[in-house]
Amino acid sequence: MDKPAPTPRASTTLQPSPPRRLTAAQFQGLAQVPPELEWFANIDNPRTRAAYQQDLKEFIRFVGIE
Repeated sequence: MDKPAPTPRASTTLQPSPPRRLTAAQFQGLAQVPPELEWFANIDNPRTRAAYQQDLKEFIRFVGIE
């Protein structure tokens, strides 16, 4: 018996998406995100959480988010 011809496959190569950039207003809006609730919710170790919170405060101060 003859083998059936292979079925052509669609290309699975993804095209890179253009970089997404925040507007100045969107960037400033990041200050409204409460880090204690959102970013540190899954950190169980209190010392790790405190260290990350301090780093975040320093970053916020560095970039000028108020």
